[in-house]
Amino acid sequence: MKNSMLIPALIGGLILASGSAIPVLKLLNCFCCAWLVLGGTAAAYLYVKDASQKISLGEGALLGALTGMIGSVLHALLSVPFRMFMTAGIIEQVQEALDRPEIPEEARDFVLSILGSGGFSIIGLMLGFLFMLVFALIFATAGGIIGVAIFEKRKNGDVIVPPPPMIPPPEVPFA
Repeated sequence: MKNSMLIPALIGGLILASGSAIPVLKLLNCFCCAWLVLGGTAAAYLYVKDASQKISLGEGALLGALTGMIGSVLHALLSVPFRMFMTAGIIEQVQEALDRPEIPEEARDFVLSILGSGGFSIIGLMLGFLFMLVFALIFATAGGIIGVAIFEKRKNGDVIVPPPPMIPPPEVPFA
């Protein structure tokens, strides 16, 4: 991994994670995991923009995979507060429904163990993270490849050379 990939991957991962964790925005993932692809594409754009040489599709794939891994970790961190906020009322309703006498004790215990404390269990969080990691690796990698294909316009061998520094002309005294 190149050091210059880290900042674009962090920014792309943040785009991927925030879009996928915020309740209303995450609905966009229903369209071909759009936030995951967008995170990889954004990382590729930032990487290509700052690169001095032509970027290959393989580098775009590596950048997308890195973006997917970072985005999965950030998504796990960001989604916890949203889950806690969203599930607070649901837990109360489920517990009221489970308090009925016709619900068997085993079923009640099973449902409560799945809910865990705070509306979700550690196992649920880990499974959600693994699920996100698999999909983020696939779709952010695709986004990295797509981003390089769209934004890399240099031909093979083209190198961006910065212009030489401007040297002011020597001052000539007036006689």
